Amino acid sequence: MIPGFTYHKKNFTEYARDFLGSDEESDAPYRLKIDHTLRVVGHSLQYTETLPDSIRLAAALAALYHDLGRFSQYKEFSTFHDGSSCNHAFRSVEELEKLGFLSPLQPFRREIIDSIRLHNQKQLDEPITPQ
Repeated sequence: MIPGFTYHKKNFTEYARDFLGSDEESDAPYRLKIDHTLRVVGHSLQYTETLPDSIRLAAALAALYHDLGRFSQYKEFSTFHDGSSCNHAFRSVEELEKLGFLSPLQPFRREIIDSIRLHNQKQLDEPITPQ
């Protein structure tokens, strides 16, 4: 595992667990998002396996937190449809900032946040330039 990732996975797991109850049917949408997120993390680790650990960690964190806002979105609106509720990518960034899961000193912090904020866009208005 990438150094530093275990801490973040624990944060995500505890956050997601707070939305689960004792009813399998009402938990199903949340479990769907947990499973989806872990699959996306797996893909990010696979696609970045030849890159330096710092970049692999940034990609894994973007994957881990990309749908963080889906949990509160579903709790509030009972849907994952952004058009009927809220932009889940923006909400994911808001939740991430509120929870403080990323340190201000986290390498590639801006890129992680931008990746999360933009991950549901069909097209980017402007190109992203590295700092």
